[in-house]
Amino acid sequence: MRYRRLIKIRYLFYLSMVLLLLGGVSSQANAQRGGAPVDQTGSLTTQQEEAQKITPADRQQAAARASALGQNQVGMGEAAMAAPGAAPHYFSHPNYANSPLPVLSGAVIAVGNPLVERAYATDFNAASPVPVLVVLPDAVLPDGLVQSFEIFNQTNPGGSPGPSAGNLFHAYILRPTGIANEYYVVFDSGEFTVPPSSNPAGEVTSFPVPDIAVLSGDIIAYYGAGVPVDITATGTDILSFPAPAAPVADTNITLGGTDFPVYPQARTYSFSASVLDLSGANTVYAGGIRKFVDGLAGLGAAGANNLGQYISVAVPDTTSYPGSDYYEIAVIEFTEQMHSDLPATTHRGYIQLSTAEVPGIQVPLANPDGSPILMPDGSQAYGVDNPHYLGASIVAQKDRPVRIKFYNLLPTGHYDPNTGLRGGDLFLPVDTSVMGSGMGPEMYDTVNGTMMMEPDPQNPMCGNPDKPYGCYTENRATLHLHGGISPWISDGTPHQWITPADENTPYPQGVSVQNVPDMTGCELATDGCMTFYYTNQQSARLSFYHDHAWGITRLNVYAGEAAAYLIRDETEQALINNGTIPSVEIPLVIQDKTFVPSEEQLAISDETWDINRWGGFGSLWFPHVYSPAQNPGDASGVNQYGRWAYGPWFWPPTNAIEHGPIDNPYYDPNCNPDLEWCEPALMPGTPYNSMGMEAFNDTPTVNGTVYPTITLEPQAYRFRILSVANDRFFNLSLYRAVDANGNPCDLSNPNPAPESTGVTCTEVALNPDEVAAALTDPAGVFPTPLAGTEGPSWIQIGSEGGFLPTPAIVPPHPITWVT
Repeated sequence: MRYRRLIKIRYLFYLSMVLLLLGGVSSQANAQRGGAPVDQTGSLTTQQEEAQKITPADRQQAAARASALGQNQVGMGEAAMAAPGAAPHYFSHPNYANSPLPVLSGAVIAVGNPLVERAYATDFNAASPVPVLVVLPDAVLPDGLVQSFEIFNQTNPGGSPGPSAGNLFHAYILRPTGIANEYYVVFDSGEFTVPPSSNPAGEVTSFPVPDIAVLSGDIIAYYGAGVPVDITATGTDILSFPAPAAPVADTNITLGGTDFPVYPQARTYSFSASVLDLSGANTVYAGGIRKFVDGLAGLGAAGANNLGQYISVAVPDTTSYPGSDYYEIAVIEFTEQMHSDLPATTHRGYIQLSTAEVPGIQVPLANPDGSPILMPDGSQAYGVDNPHYLGASIVAQKDRPVRIKFYNLLPTGHYDPNTGLRGGDLFLPVDTSVMGSGMGPEMYDTVNGTMMMEPDPQNPMCGNPDKPYGCYTENRATLHLHGGISPWISDGTPHQWITPADENTPYPQGVSVQNVPDMTGCELATDGCMTFYYTNQQSARLSFYHDHAWGITRLNVYAGEAAAYLIRDETEQALINNGTIPSVEIPLVIQDKTFVPSEEQLAISDETWDINRWGGFGSLWFPHVYSPAQNPGDASGVNQYGRWAYGPWFWPPTNAIEHGPIDNPYYDPNCNPDLEWCEPALMPGTPYNSMGMEAFNDTPTVNGTVYPTITLEPQAYRFRILSVANDRFFNLSLYRAVDANGNPCDLSNPNPAPESTGVTCTEVALNPDEVAAALTDPAGVFPTPLAGTEGPSWIQIGSEGGFLPTPAIVPPHPITWVT
């Protein structure tokens, strides 16, 4: 009998990504040191003897200097978001974000004795505090926060005159002074009254206190009555009686002294404290994004994962244009959940529209706010399937044309801060100083031969909610078949975009829009549609179609305007039929995203992100602040938070720019840089909302699912891989996973230890020497997988250009910033 082995591929792709909050991106390798003094324009005044690259180590050293000079780094919950339109803190704030990070906190534990019924409900019965002090020397607290004290509220008097209820006591935290039997009174709760028990059999009653900071070694005590007690030979609690006066906070007491004599009897009291343990011995992880808890989204409804995600496949209409496959495709705005730990995320993406020839399931389409999505004629728009991220993938045949009527059904209008409605504006920051995304021809001054003057260059007019009529809208879209051999009229060039039919704009379409001559219905500039013709005169391959609109391509594609485009041919089918290549295919569309974290996390890393305009927790995040690699106020000229070289502070400097360095509003002329960290006098004159040259986001997605998992049979599979990250390269090397104890996840370990997330086998073993070195040199050492844990090699048989002449074997190979 063959042993049937299941292989779990956890997508343990060793990615070339070390996205530290203070770290940089590869483009910083082009930045030069800017340590020379600057003149009043911010330009370098002396040439460096040798131009050197700014490295992660340089930024780390700049951060160390800032910290040594007392730069204040606020923590979670201490920072606040900036007002919309405020200047970024270029030199004292990351201006970057990570997806939701896990929050490590202590577990709430009980310290004290078991809370049970005992022989006596109380020492005394009295309506006023009795002269009894009880100290629990074995109730040793960890570093943490005491949140409450507990007793067992005993209804059975036992040997006492009455129950616990009605008695009074004070709860204490005592700290040993180092002198035998002497304690410092850290905290006095004040007077508590034991309430009547709601349970006839007695119950645990809690007495909350404000979070009281305690140190390891502190103990608990109480003064008064109402706490059940056993008199046993094994009891360790210390009874002081008679103790005429209660201990006073911020004073020392001595057990066995005149004020607190020790009663010679072993006792155990039902008294304890609840403490948030911050010692590290008991930890709780909350928030963040767990790895490998959601399944990989597959093709079609049959491939839906546990979130309901799948990549929809368009159904061709083969009758409307004989000899061609015809589709009606629209771009719409919708939401879809991408991970169990995230809410639904807003996207813009493609969907096939329902027609008489291809009705599908006729889903009435709606915007994220619930309003119906309407066709240009005002009728309800219906989808062949539900909207899905990466949806409306198209399967074409070699030499058989594909025709598309493309509708722009995005929302219209502009963001209104009074109502919070975004209209047709993107849910991502748009740098309107970029050509094609801000001022249009209507804002050209024919007298001066220039564009209209910006009253506030750092907050351009077209980026404001009350943008002028002559600005380009943010809901422009088109289709571009990546790598396709297409007629120029159907290439989806940057100037072949369209807006929704009812958008109020002087530019309803790009200047190069041309429809397919024999396809009708999109003749008007304001009809919100356009036609495309793809020849498919290419061999079998996997590609994709995506947006290409002028000035906002990077944003539209990141928002979701991309879908797979697969060309089949007879050669490929023959290879499948004769068993040369696997018949089972699994698409892997790999991207990187960053999701907006909690406001508390966002405030300490990207304070100028406009939550109301671009979205809060779980929304897509994108870089929007041009953080200069240089800081003229630092001794070495390095900005600890820098990312990109700033021309006027680069060597040789770029001085011929319209808006150079400007006064830094956070500069304090009274700040002495020899004694404390100071903001520099100048900052970049770039728009506060600026395009980043690249976006290296921190969270990988595959087929639209964050950190997916899939279980496979022990057989050959053909992975159809499409890398469509913004600018990131992926190393898809496979390595054997290990469990939480570092043991291999294989047949020798049938019960792997789970991580704190409850999921098993999510990590790879790293070289321990490199890990140790990275702890002391995180900017210079990048741990790689442990040798000997390599998984299988990849066998590459094709690329976006079709099949390779011969298969290529790609063994696992670790990479770092250097190799």
